[in-house]
Amino acid sequence: VRLWGLLSSTANTSMMAVTESNNPTEAGDQTQSPVSQIYVRANPFSKLTQQSLRRPECLVEPTGRRVVIVISDCVAEMWRTSEMLRVLQLWAQQGPLVILQMMPEWLWHRTSLNQASLVILKGQAVGTANTDLAIAQSLSARRRTNLQKNEDIPVPVITLEPERFGQWTDLLTLRGEKQAPGVIFSYRNQKAAATLRKRQQQKQPNQSPNALKRTQAFQGAASPMARRLASLLAASPVISLPVIRMVQDSLLPQSKPVHVAEVLLGGILKPEKEPEPDTDPDDVVYRFVDEEIRKQLLANAPVPDTTEVLSSYIRKRFDRALHEFVAYLRDLMEQAGTEQDQIRPFATVTAAVLQYRGDNPAFTDFVEAVQQRYGTVRQARENPSPDTLDEAQSQSEFPPLQEYDYEVAKVSFEEETPSFTLQTQTLEIGTLEITSESDVVDLPQTGLEPFEFVSATIARQNSEWRIQNRTDRAYRYVERIEKQRGFIASLFRSPEEVELEMVAIPAGEFRMGAPTDESTSESEKPQHTVSVPAFFMSKYLITQAQWQAVAGWEQVNRELESEPSRFKGENLPVEQVSWHEAVEFCDRISARTGRTYRLPTEAEWEYACRAGTQTPFHFGETITAELANYRSEIAYNDGPTSKGPDKTTDVGRYPANGFGLYDMHGNLWEWCLDDYHNNYEEAPTDGSTWLSSSERKSRKVLRGGSWFGYPENCRSAYRYYYGPDLRDNHLGFRVVCLPQDS
Repeated sequence: VRLWGLLSSTANTSMMAVTESNNPTEAGDQTQSPVSQIYVRANPFSKLTQQSLRRPECLVEPTGRRVVIVISDCVAEMWRTSEMLRVLQLWAQQGPLVILQMMPEWLWHRTSLNQASLVILKGQAVGTANTDLAIAQSLSARRRTNLQKNEDIPVPVITLEPERFGQWTDLLTLRGEKQAPGVIFSYRNQKAAATLRKRQQQKQPNQSPNALKRTQAFQGAASPMARRLASLLAASPVISLPVIRMVQDSLLPQSKPVHVAEVLLGGILKPEKEPEPDTDPDDVVYRFVDEEIRKQLLANAPVPDTTEVLSSYIRKRFDRALHEFVAYLRDLMEQAGTEQDQIRPFATVTAAVLQYRGDNPAFTDFVEAVQQRYGTVRQARENPSPDTLDEAQSQSEFPPLQEYDYEVAKVSFEEETPSFTLQTQTLEIGTLEITSESDVVDLPQTGLEPFEFVSATIARQNSEWRIQNRTDRAYRYVERIEKQRGFIASLFRSPEEVELEMVAIPAGEFRMGAPTDESTSESEKPQHTVSVPAFFMSKYLITQAQWQAVAGWEQVNRELESEPSRFKGENLPVEQVSWHEAVEFCDRISARTGRTYRLPTEAEWEYACRAGTQTPFHFGETITAELANYRSEIAYNDGPTSKGPDKTTDVGRYPANGFGLYDMHGNLWEWCLDDYHNNYEEAPTDGSTWLSSSERKSRKVLRGGSWFGYPENCRSAYRYYYGPDLRDNHLGFRVVCLPQDS
């Protein structure tokens, strides 16, 4: 095994030496070929001026018996260049090539792999070159011309998980299933991605991120396990691989190397000094890019866990108990001399952790002493401020948030083997504590309560589509809608209530729109990243029982017909409701409760529908009558067909998505707050409402498809519109509630 460095040089080419050799496979013919911008070098960590560069051709083995493993997070700018594609194409044509992606699959969309198409690759001979691999399954492979397929650069992609590595070795040696996940690079897709990236950069100029933005970027992109690991590492005075392993062994035994990679490559840490080629990885010490990041991570971490990390480190490093070490630091701080500078990092980190331990007066005194001497400890939990906490949370009147983990299934591919995988995700929940009238926040006084629900995924298994159900958990509050009664009736009967369940949707980031291999519609392009603040969304479409109750309330702007629906039933969703009438429904609940209810924005709707997925439907690559109400006699992506009910169905009949929301695909089209635009050019990226500045304000967005809709129209990314006054028996809505007025 030989280790090479792969780099793209922007320096003056006259200063670079391309190593010449009598072997043409090592140096190439310099007189006939231009100097490439991508180079390799045998000593990756040496200085560029001291090491000659070689062309990528030097790694080509004439017999084809050399395996090239490219280890990268695929974030560097070189991955977005055509020169890099030429290098990958060169190695893929000559022998086996694989990318060992340091980041987990759910973060690939934030790397340059987002310009490639995900596929399942199948081996046809032992040790075959990548260009001889077959595509076992891919939507894009079926929809592209032969000319486009000839440009394909197939590359298997593995991660730090052993099972993914095993799939690739089976592919290489034709053992087992002989299939492995990978990507298809192409110059065409890269060019399209570059155009989209340029547009986004023009809209959002690059700015140097501060500590708050770095922390938010990391927490928004990282997995829940990586976020927790980072918070625990913030409690250690020294961060190194041995310390990371200590934290994993004691508090996070379920964490994996991929979570370590997320933290080390997440933009919040960097080595104190650049490692030399012979540096032992265990000797590399990392520090936060900005110490403010440590404070923000500690402010959101459980106090017992961070105290345990600090105690474990002190026991291992100094063979002292925590209280003994604190007393020892107090003594050193009172002495003058050069040791003051040496103990400062230990004292400040120890104080930052112990500032939340109000149960020990000695710890409180120590924190105050460190504050007086170094002035670096701040009570972030007790006195949050916008510069240390997420502005949205600090201003929203949310109660204190706590994290809980739950598992969701992700359908990555659709081939013959079981193709669903479990991922751990995190929701943030708040518990409301009311001590006096002045402490009442703008959230339901019932607080949040957990509820369980059944969700599902669908994937191919042995050439058939199989559905797998599972039980998930989320949080909600219940808005009790009282039915209006006459005066006489109210004297003899108790008030009758209808429940409106509102599910907590966590803040997050997602790719809005459809990739090219899913849809060619320009209305769903360009695909772009949107950050969505936390909000609440009704678990179901608004039912006829809920509508009838609110229709009896005092009018805000317009009258509401109490029974507008064609299909009758209290638990059926209300239909034949116009956009204006849906807005009136929201206005009446807002006026009655004092909280802000409205229709969802288009970005909120798609984010809530996807629930962390990127497949056409939140349950997978196809749709079936067992999972949604639509025109199921028509197939999507070779999916199963059957006769549908040809009318609306009771809410909650089909499995929910990963957030605990029902009927996001089919049953009824759902009104959104936004005006309809022909594409996503200049669309907001913060989840806010997108209104039109033109005269064409008569079109409002519809999402989700309906009982009468084609399966293609039920996709998460599909967009439709109607005039705001239109009423039809396939139009309905659901509502959202905000944690503050906005």
